[in-house]
Amino acid sequence: MLLGLQANGMTRDPAPEQETAFREFYERVAREGGDFDDSYYGPGGTSGGWGDRLLDHVIRRLPGCDGVFADIGCADGRLLVKTADRMRRRVGVDVSGLRLVRARAKLAGLGGRTQLLQSLVERLPLTSGSIAVATCLETLEHVLDIERALAELRRVLRPGGHLVISVPSVTLRSYWEMFRLRRPFYCDEHEHLREFTARPIPWFPHMFVLTRELERQLTVSGFTIEERSGVGYLFPRWAERTAITRRLFDLAYGERVNAVFGRVPFVRRFPKHTVYHLRAR
Repeated sequence: MLLGLQANGMTRDPAPEQETAFREFYERVAREGGDFDDSYYGPGGTSGGWGDRLLDHVIRRLPGCDGVFADIGCADGRLLVKTADRMRRRVGVDVSGLRLVRARAKLAGLGGRTQLLQSLVERLPLTSGSIAVATCLETLEHVLDIERALAELRRVLRPGGHLVISVPSVTLRSYWEMFRLRRPFYCDEHEHLREFTARPIPWFPHMFVLTRELERQLTVSGFTIEERSGVGYLFPRWAERTAITRRLFDLAYGERVNAVFGRVPFVRRFPKHTVYHLRAR
């Protein structure tokens, strides 16, 4: 478990030595894991293709930006690169200096201006109200203190500003596997301090946070939830036993079919990535 912290809630109230260990841990992950574009997004990456689908899903929902766009938890800069033609003034923040070096190399020569900053999400080195549009994708499962991180995201956004966040979520497939095997499934015990679920998981309640608790905290932190969507509605593995069913469920990897599943009342609660489009009050 990361830093010896148990994944059992929203807030950590970390000691200074834990913050130092946190920074060192992710510097080591960046060094040993290589470029995120290869290890996560690439053809052989661990996302299984869902990483880029998530980014495309988010980009389609980003509003026009006449101010500064910030990607909080930008890693090696993939989203900053993919939005460079739309967001002319960009800020990228990440806890790893090495990842920012890689991001800077990828952004060189692209139009507009980019500022890259090394920081924890809980202590953003940005002026209050300076950001018009922000993203924080697949990051809140890592942070030491979600409440403080959300308060910082709200602080740096101008009133009426937009924030899009995404978090990894328990799918129908992973819920079924946990029920069947009685062991955690789809939970990164090495890096994630928490993961999120729409439905309680009685077998491992200490490892997951209910999405309704996250939504409550988003509201308390000063955001209005304008849209909740998802990417990757994965069905239990018994649906893949034959070539026909495998092909049918492969179709769910497409955005159009994904959107259809996202409108089914029960199914829409269990995406691989839960996405919130928020407005700062």
